Parts: sequence; structure tokens; C-alpha cells
Amino acid sequence: MANPRSLKELRLRSEELAQNPSTRVPIVLCVDTSYSMSIDNRIGQMNDGIQRFLHDMARDQIAADSVELCVVAYGGAEPREVSSFRSIVNARLQPMEAAGGTHLYQGVRMAWQNLQERLQEYQESGIDYYRPWLIIIGDGNDDSPSWQLDRLGESLLGETRQKHINILAINIGDERHDMLDRLSPDGHAHKLHDLKFHEFFSWLSRNVQKMSQSLAGEESEMEPTTSWEDALR
Repeated sequence: MANPRSLKELRLRSEELAQNPSTRVPIVLCVDTSYSMSIDNRIGQMNDGIQRFLHDMARDQIAADSVELCVVAYGGAEPREVSSFRSIVNARLQPMEAAGGTHLYQGVRMAWQNLQERLQEYQESGIDYYRPWLIIIGDGNDDSPSWQLDRLGESLLGETRQKHINILAINIGDERHDMLDRLSPDGHAHKLHDLKFHEFFSWLSRNVQKMSQSLAGEESEMEPTTSWEDALR
């Protein structure tokens, strides 16, 4: 999936790195925006949760200097980058709308490519970074052949085993999401209980803050997921 960037955007991304040498915490949200996300206003609750996350991060000065967010949507006609990697204080994320089909495989591929590009920019600018996050949220199956997701899942599993990335696959639908299971490092996507987006993004905020305040190379232990995950996984 090609993702051409304007010269203005590339300049802004480079300027942020030059002006702020803080160790970064890169996060990619890869989210379902297909038509089924209109059920029970899932899309609206997800939008609200993301805005809460941005607000929480901006209130913490260390996190505000460290956290960078990219959002990729895999609903509609094709996957698209909703927000490029920018610092939390400079992020401008418009509410997403639900429409069209589900393109999970292409969306995760785009999110992964965007992350690799940003890590390369860090390295070229001499910027250190903590282990990146790739968070995949969805509520339905994908039309892609299962072998594509299996192959992608194997690649992501290798990255997690080498501790190159933290991956969370989160199912917000009513049924088991076999396709998300294929992309989860342990073979089972987390199940968001009762659309608790606020609780999930609050949990994410706390864990990202702990990471941004730790020493480079130091492991920070994740909080339990009981505040938002369905116990009957």
C-alpha cells in the first residue's frame, strides 16, 4: 500500500525530531471503520476513547514530549492513514465515520509500513525510542484470504518474540473474531467488554506513561487488563 507524503508533512515530521530529542514512544492505532462499526455507535465510542487518550497524554509533560501517534483506518473503499506520526500535542484527529467494507490485512500492512518508516526516521535523526505499540481494533471478519493473515501473523509474532514491538489485537464485536486471533501474538484477541473504550484507553494511557518515564532499555510491567477485558475470553 503506497502512502506518499507531501514535502510539507515530511518537513514537519523532521522538524519535530530536530526540536525535541526526547526518547519516543511510537503508537499505531489500526482501527476498523467499516459499516458494522455503526452498530451501537461503536465508531462514536471509539472516537471518544481516542480523544480521551490524547487528552490524558497531553496532560503529562513527559508523555507529551515522548508519545507519537499514527492512526490507520481499514474501513471504506480502502485503508487510509487518518493521522500521520505526530507528537500528541500536535495531533489533529478528526472523528472517523463508519462506512464500507473491512480491509484488515491491507490496513495492518499499511500500519506496519508506517511504523517502519518512522523508526527509520528516528534512527537517521539519532532519536532513541521505546518499544513501539501496534494496536489493532476490529469487530468483523475480513475478505482477505486466510493465508495472507496467517503469514502476516507469523511475521508479527516473530517481532514480538524478539521484543521489537508490543501488539494488542482487540475484538469489540459480539462474536469471536477469527481473523484478529490470527494477528494476536498468543493466538487469541483480547475481548473488549461492553464497549469499554474509555476504560481501555485509560489503561493504555497509564501503561504508556509508565513506559515514557522509565529508563531507556528498561522493561515496564503492564497493568492487568481486567478493567476492560471480558473475563470469558
